[in-house]
Amino acid sequence: MASSNAPKKVVVIGAGVVGLTTSVKIQEKGGYNVTIIAETFPGDPKTIKYTSLWA
Repeated sequence: MASSNAPKKVVVIGAGVVGLTTSVKIQEKGGYNVTIIAETFPGDPKTIKYTSLWA
């Protein structure tokens, strides 16, 4: 059984502006282990699928 002090697991779907902002805000609160699941990440700004750079 997990300890009550153990970080809670959270999954955020999407690495766009909203997904990344949500992930940061959750981590800033503390007590959470955040995993981001996305097809495309900001690492390749030339991909047509990652448009958050222009949002």
